Amino acid sequence: MGIRSRLSHAWRIAATAALMAPVVLTPAATLAQESTPAAEAPYYSDTQGPAVPGGTASFLLYEEPDTLNPLVGNTSIAQQVVTAIIEGLTYNDPDGNFQPMLAAELPTLENGGVSEDLKTVTWHLKPGLLWSDGQPVTSEDVKFTWEAAKDTANGSAYATDYALITDIQTPDPETAVVTYSDFNAGYLDQFPYILPKHATGEATDMANWEFNRAPIGTGPFVLSEWAPGEYLATVRNENYREEGKPYLDGINFLIVPAEEARTARMIEGDGDVMLWAGEEAEQQIEDAGAGMGRIAPGIWIVQMWFNLSKPFDDDPSADAPHPILGDLRVRQAITMAVNRERINKDLLEGRVFDIDSPFDVGWLQCQVEPFTYDPEAAKALLEEVGWKDDDGDGIREAHGVEGVEDGTPLSLNMNGYTGYSTLELIELAVQEDLKAVGIETKLENQEFAVIFGTWDDASPRLLGDYDLLVFDAGWFAEPGKDIVQDFDPAGVPSAENPGGRNFMRWVREDVGEWMKAGNSSPDVEVRRENFCNIANALRDDIATFPLLQFSEGSVYSNRIHGFTVSTWEYGTW
Repeated sequence: MGIRSRLSHAWRIAATAALMAPVVLTPAATLAQESTPAAEAPYYSDTQGPAVPGGTASFLLYEEPDTLNPLVGNTSIAQQVVTAIIEGLTYNDPDGNFQPMLAAELPTLENGGVSEDLKTVTWHLKPGLLWSDGQPVTSEDVKFTWEAAKDTANGSAYATDYALITDIQTPDPETAVVTYSDFNAGYLDQFPYILPKHATGEATDMANWEFNRAPIGTGPFVLSEWAPGEYLATVRNENYREEGKPYLDGINFLIVPAEEARTARMIEGDGDVMLWAGEEAEQQIEDAGAGMGRIAPGIWIVQMWFNLSKPFDDDPSADAPHPILGDLRVRQAITMAVNRERINKDLLEGRVFDIDSPFDVGWLQCQVEPFTYDPEAAKALLEEVGWKDDDGDGIREAHGVEGVEDGTPLSLNMNGYTGYSTLELIELAVQEDLKAVGIETKLENQEFAVIFGTWDDASPRLLGDYDLLVFDAGWFAEPGKDIVQDFDPAGVPSAENPGGRNFMRWVREDVGEWMKAGNSSPDVEVRRENFCNIANALRDDIATFPLLQFSEGSVYSNRIHGFTVSTWEYGTW
């Protein structure tokens, strides 16, 4: 599960490329000849007036890319530019489904693209593909991309993603046969970028390629100039495979660090996209009639993570249950006590989305029994367990609670990470709601590096020394590995298993079986069925409690037509 970066504004995603699944864009934006008042342009539909091909869009970035080689690059800012120039074999549509990009079709068992033993995947390229310099795209480029990406010594940020590939054969210019040591359930996402063998250099010297600042690609645009600290200019790729596209003549990526300056450019008509605009900037642009914010559900979900094991007992295993949270009824009461609608509508002004399961995203779409707000039912459950407020101080105490000494207050620590005011506001709202039903929570936010540290760093979540964690994280379009990482019954962190990430200590053998079945099949329906079984089990046991889903999007000028904000793609989508 990726952890959200806090380098961007509260409402926008700014995860690094190392954490974010690579994406490919198909720009369909066009510039109208005249702008239209925002009041006449609902954000959920196209702006008014006919879309006219041509024009150069100004895309406002707050910092400069580090490199335009996606195998080396490490920032989401760079990806805004990269994905306008460089493409891969597949991309994700707005529903999270994989679609062919440079590939002629998606390899499956049915079409013979995946072998019966699931260890060989055959890719066929679309015929007649050209690089932007006019050279033909061939299967040798696919093989070369693998050779460059798998080498950790040359600066590759994706070497581990290619660890299962043992060989790639190129029997003809349009065919690449990929052999794996074991089945890779994420094989459709294996080549999010293809690099040109003829226009790069030796794979072992990738960190020093001239290509890194002057890339050749198959995308709709070509880099024409990079003025350091000022802008990156792109123009139409005249060798682009789709006739009549791109609609734009180019995109100028302008580097404007100050948000006030970016806002002014949008208002004055000198900007067409303001990446991850803050709330105040968005409002100013909308009030000026210059543009509108447009959002879609993002991948980042704020959840409450329950520790199901006893904390601070020098035993990181899942053997001893948590004295308070080990009772399912207490966890149920907590979910019924939290008014998520209030957090969404009143606190965050409807700029986030409701969600009941981290599995209800992308192609999974696993819908579970909804969580309901019912504080009176929460109180009744706590009474049933034996948590009563006999002294009238507003905090319940144990009276006959199994494994808890009578008189022990119903008090829990709630940890998040510092430096993110929105998360702190959410925590305060949760704290207030829980207090209303007699549960005391003590907020003890810690630095990002502490909460998400390693076993050797004595990270409390890995040691199992916490009660409640509140933070946001997300899965990408191919979630198989992330699901195993988070919920593997054999993944409880320990000195012997320091890389384990099942820090809730939620252990069910059937969950492990569903994981194995879901990650052992290329059939999306088989995978969905097994992963949805896990989703329902997670809902039944309440090891986590989703609070809200963050949004993804930016502010767009009213001159821009015909675009879709996507959960799975970068802004230049």
